[in-house]
Amino acid sequence: MNRLRSVFSLGLVVGLITVTAAGCGGTSGPPRIQVTGQVTNNGEPLKVKAMVGKVQVTFYPVVAAGQPAADPQEAIVKPNGDFTIPGTDGKGIVAGKYKIAVRQWEEFPNKDLLDGKFDEAKTPLIRDVTGKEKIVIDVSKE
Repeated sequence: MNRLRSVFSLGLVVGLITVTAAGCGGTSGPPRIQVTGQVTNNGEPLKVKAMVGKVQVTFYPVVAAGQPAADPQEAIVKPNGDFTIPGTDGKGIVAGKYKIAVRQWEEFPNKDLLDGKFDEAKTPLIRDVTGKEKIVIDVSKE
């Protein structure tokens, strides 16, 4: 009986150590950063119709040739043009170089008021994102 209790206790200790070690390892992968910014047109927020329009800012990671494409990261844009990027897990995004797409959607009709000038394929916006700077985009100056 004592031997059974000892084996059980040892198993319990090993299990607790394993669970504790797994919880102390932090997040896997590279560290995440919080990104903030503002998107405007000639210093003014991009205008869209309430309830049906949307300003969309998407960060596409720039990867080396031959590397798999990484998931784009969508910003949350406020009516005043300020934006944040929560990342897929709410902890931000990985620092690095990003191509930035901006779209000013009018849902009825479904049209980009920027005429695709800043969509993923055409955007001239490429930035090194470190989390230390506010990303300021004025589409009239790009």
